[in-house]
Amino acid sequence: MKKFRGKRRYFRNMWSEIYRYDLDLEEDMWFAFKHHHLDFYGYGKDSRKQRREHIKGHLALLDRVLEQLEPFQKPYQAWITLNDTYPEYDAVYIHSNNPYDPFPYQSEHLHLTTDLPNAYRDLIDLTKYNVAFSKMNEQVCYVLKVKEKGLAVMLNKNERT
Repeated sequence: MKKFRGKRRYFRNMWSEIYRYDLDLEEDMWFAFKHHHLDFYGYGKDSRKQRREHIKGHLALLDRVLEQLEPFQKPYQAWITLNDTYPEYDAVYIHSNNPYDPFPYQSEHLHLTTDLPNAYRDLIDLTKYNVAFSKMNEQVCYVLKVKEKGLAVMLNKNERT
């Protein structure tokens, strides 16, 4: 495996990207599963420390997105997905009523949980986030949604958050 050179610069640029992220909201705007990946190349696979830094980045990006969505007058959903196997699939999502996809997004494969992997259990405040998981094809994916912001990412019929 090749050594990850320029790590300090990489993470400095990642945090700069988070702080500069701008939705540039317009009056008639909508979102069709708009998403943003921070670990596009999957560096989080290489070390637990890098994985944790990317997760912190996704949490900060979601906070930034939610802050920018405060004046948005339409219902929306915003969440983070964390894929245990492929960190390059981690992303912050925004979804609202649009002409292409059903809204609100519903998934019957998600189940509420408070059991998170030890690697990042301490990063996620369960009093702030609703956490759900799905396991498909031996891949575990976690979905995090801030409890008081936006519409729920619908879960099983009796598990709506």
